[in-house]
Amino acid sequence: MALGIVFIGTALVLTIGINRSIVNPVKELIKGTDRIAKGDLSKPILPQGSDEIGVLSQSFETMRVKLLESLESIRMHNLELESRVKERTTQIKESRKRVGNLLKKVISTQEEERKRIARELHDDTLQDLSAILMRIDMCRLYPEKVTPEKIERIRTIVLRSLDGVLGIIQNLRPSLLDDLGLEAAIKWLFNIHLGEKGVNCYFNIIGVADKRFRPEIEITIFRIIQEAIVNIARHARAENVFVILKTDKNTVNLDIEDDGEGFDVYSLFQQTTHGTKDGRGLGLLGMKERASLIDGELQICSSPGCGTRISLRLPLEPTGGEYV
Repeated sequence: MALGIVFIGTALVLTIGINRSIVNPVKELIKGTDRIAKGDLSKPILPQGSDEIGVLSQSFETMRVKLLESLESIRMHNLELESRVKERTTQIKESRKRVGNLLKKVISTQEEERKRIARELHDDTLQDLSAILMRIDMCRLYPEKVTPEKIERIRTIVLRSLDGVLGIIQNLRPSLLDDLGLEAAIKWLFNIHLGEKGVNCYFNIIGVADKRFRPEIEITIFRIIQEAIVNIARHARAENVFVILKTDKNTVNLDIEDDGEGFDVYSLFQQTTHGTKDGRGLGLLGMKERASLIDGELQICSSPGCGTRISLRLPLEPTGGEYV
């Protein structure tokens, strides 16, 4: 009887010990794994002794920490991705606005050019041709009154009309650029836009003399200088303009600087992006776009009262022909 009681007591003690050392830790592990399975990684899995169950609990805790770090890393990557998407979306919207404004600029420039050509043809060429026709009719009706002086007058009107048509053609695309090269065309721009206004022009060429660039490079340089000079003539109130054109092995470099009134570059581009009608802003944006079309880079530095500096860098690709 006593021996049975001893066995029962021993069994009870063993049961309680097993329950504390095995069953309870296993239950805690099960609770921890259930929390992890449900996505709750906030509560740590406490160590459950130093035996195999303790090692297992430590492994689960390590797994929980790594999962938590991975989820945090994924969250941060998602936030960064969302930020990049927003930034890219903003850039695309701004690019669309710029494209829209440039398209408006192209259309308005085309219309202004057509109006200018029509006006010049009407006011000058058409009037001269009408005068020539009237004088020829008079000569045909009264041939006995034709004198060398009258023929010379007709010739003078014809020459004036030819000069007018030649001026229109040169404004569309100067033959100087094709025939004599970039240097002569740039000097022509100085003369017609700044010479009459009394602006001092200083043009320096380094390593470019007697060289011809590819046609797309020459027309890009010419149009950018043309836009810059027109802006100086219209807005800058400058006394001096400095232009430096030079080349090295891989690039052609253009710097245009004036001592005029200057302007706030950021504000001007912001206004242009939001649809301002300021032709200068659209013109400057067009210069940047024109440079980017041939993988160039154009920078504009200016501030009110400090003049303006425009720097252009264009890559030179060897073609194996007569062009640089």
